[in-house]
Amino acid sequence: MNITTSDERTVTAEEARSRLSELLESVSQEDAGPVTITADGKPVAVLVSSDVYEALWEARMEKDVGEIFAEFDEVNRSLTDK
Repeated sequence: MNITTSDERTVTAEEARSRLSELLESVSQEDAGPVTITADGKPVAVLVSSDVYEALWEARMEKDVGEIFAEFDEVNRSLTDK
């Protein structure tokens, strides 16, 4: 595999193990895409920059909070309808 900044890159777990430093450097570059790590031909992990991970985590947390408020509103409406 050629490590470049591209949208989609895939390596085996063995290759990721032997080239971890290079992969870390690669994903930390601005506009670098993720690296999918496979085992037995199946995706098992994705290596992304810490900035991308934080953005994904924040988006997930916002969705979770939104779902919590939606459920709260639903329960509140059901209680006030009685």
